[in-house]
Amino acid sequence: MVTPETLPMHPVRELQERCQQQAEGLEYKATRNGNLATVEVYVDGVQIGLAQNPQKKMAQKLAARNALVVLKEKETPALKDKIDDSGKKNNGEK
Repeated sequence: MVTPETLPMHPVRELQERCQQQAEGLEYKATRNGNLATVEVYVDGVQIGLAQNPQKKMAQKLAARNALVVLKEKETPALKDKIDDSGKKNNGEK
């Protein structure tokens, strides 16, 4: 059964909320070349997401999804380092 808790969050909303929690600046830049829309996602002035699609809204959604993947990949090594550091400290104490 689908409930609000099990329903996945829209990538644009998820990225917006994540950036607000981290106090990061979020900006979308959209351009159109013929019938192809290009959307770039910038977090604190650094481009981290890009997508193209005939529909601007879909390009924005895909760019936000790409940006979230990049941000989550950056967070994973940081979390892994914290776990390794705490594990090493615990091993050293024994």
